[in-house]
Amino acid sequence: MKNWIFKGAAVCLLAFFVAGCRKSTWDEFYAKPDNLAKPIYTVLKERGNFTNILAAIDKADYTRTLDAAGYWTFFAPDDDAFKTYLAEKGVSSVSQLSAEECRNIVTYSLAYYAYKKDRIDDYQATTGWIADQAFRRRTANYKGVYEETSFAGTKMKAIGANRNNTGALNFVVNDNNYKYIPYFAEGFMKAKGLNASDYNYFYPNTAYTGFNVANAQVKEADINAENGVIHIVDKVISALPSIEEYIKNNSDYSLFRNLYEKYMVSYVLNPSITRNYQVMNGGAEQVFTKVYNSSLAYSLNNESYLIAPPNNDAQQGSYSIFAPKNDVLQAYIDTVLLEHYNSLDDMQPSIIWDFLNAHMWQNAVWPSQFKTTFNFVGEEARFDPATNIIDKKVLSNGIFYGTNKVQDANIFSSVYGKAYLDPKYSMMTALLNLELRSSISNIYNNYTIFMISNDMFNAAGYTADPLVSTTVIDQWRFTPPPGSTAAAVTGNSARVRLQRILNLHVIPNKVLSSLSESDIAMSYGGEYVKYSNNSVATAGNLDSLGMPAVVSAGENAKNGRVYYANRILDFSEETVGQDIERLGSPTASPMNFFGGI
Repeated sequence: MKNWIFKGAAVCLLAFFVAGCRKSTWDEFYAKPDNLAKPIYTVLKERGNFTNILAAIDKADYTRTLDAAGYWTFFAPDDDAFKTYLAEKGVSSVSQLSAEECRNIVTYSLAYYAYKKDRIDDYQATTGWIADQAFRRRTANYKGVYEETSFAGTKMKAIGANRNNTGALNFVVNDNNYKYIPYFAEGFMKAKGLNASDYNYFYPNTAYTGFNVANAQVKEADINAENGVIHIVDKVISALPSIEEYIKNNSDYSLFRNLYEKYMVSYVLNPSITRNYQVMNGGAEQVFTKVYNSSLAYSLNNESYLIAPPNNDAQQGSYSIFAPKNDVLQAYIDTVLLEHYNSLDDMQPSIIWDFLNAHMWQNAVWPSQFKTTFNFVGEEARFDPATNIIDKKVLSNGIFYGTNKVQDANIFSSVYGKAYLDPKYSMMTALLNLELRSSISNIYNNYTIFMISNDMFNAAGYTADPLVSTTVIDQWRFTPPPGSTAAAVTGNSARVRLQRILNLHVIPNKVLSSLSESDIAMSYGGEYVKYSNNSVATAGNLDSLGMPAVVSAGENAKNGRVYYANRILDFSEETVGQDIERLGSPTASPMNFFGGI
């Protein structure tokens, strides 16, 4: 075919120079075939009931884009849809809308690549199309550089992160952080076990038809155009906000937002965007990427989802977030997080990101699937869709739920939380983090824990450098107290001793509701713990320290009970032979016979 065209062109050129080939002959030869559809802009113009969206396209300066070559899906609102939209805005014509508002309508309704109804809910994976797995498509809309004020009040030019990373990969050049538009096609809904009630939970005033785009119905699908496909919708769809933008503009969640802005956000100079910005706008202003801590499930301003090959996984996935309103969050902060702290500034940052992660999902949480969709820390959504959700939105990068309660996270409500939320137990927390955190923070496993304060560790000769790391073993120290036969050790040797001691304080699969009766329990380390009359002892307490630990108080957690004692439970430094020798020394002892052998 290519050779035929080339030869035909050569013949015509030769005829033009030799025999005076006329221009009309040239035009006729290369004219567009009559059966080829016209561009999106022209198709809409010829239909006659799209004068408003065409005016918006003109004002947004997208006429050339939509009337030229390309490969687009355009969700086109007709004049009836605009009539309602303009009335809600209190204006009479598109001419009264700003160019920015027109761009937000046009570019958000314009999705990359052409998708007909029977293909739009298929996911484009590296292995090919996967049927009925997609409910979002990337649009031509993006935020770009904007005016930002940090939590501390610093004003700057900023751009949103397009990756969930605080390092060098927090922003990838040539990825404009495009917003995604949601749609709900019949195949996807069935494949995910969803129905009309899931859709109407977010859009109660729009009937579900089997092909809806955000809050709009598709009135006519699959209109061919030279540069793509048109789907006519009955509502004007302006660019949806991201999770970050929605929370920022809703004062009901300002306290929740402040936890991110104050403790989880940093601003990193973006050299490439700075250069581009200075070339385009002049001056020497710098542009900073707004970055969220990489310990979080995701960045609230990232539109690009998780970026799994082929870098379009946002077609089939989105974030979800449950944001408690100010009053319930403040009550939780006061009674739980700050039980042992004066302010949030005093606590370690991990407590704050653990709290936030408990409210963040790396997947879409649908209203009918709260109990089967798990958050970043592996817990289901512990909310009643009918009574606990006061606000719900499908946004450009995720699903938003405003709540009248806080996610009751295991990490704070379990026996683990009793140490984690109290700075007096930071050494115990660091040791628990080495092996036992996931087990004892599981609210479906029962435990009894004997708490070990830093002071108790220190009294027994154990110390640690400030801000003990679970990965740096040489921060642990053991200096034997007077009378001890043990040797001083540091680093891994000290940590081994400490882990054995910790295991003595954990009783698995059993909740000791009282220590007043006499009994014996098996510790996590396989050694015995004896308790009676609110005193507890192990082998080390009886033969080395010579005294048990006295329990002064107990406290319940979701998966067990913790007790507070006045000294550690220790293991014995003696061998069995030494024990027999000591017991057999008194002549009146029944063990004296063994001592004389």
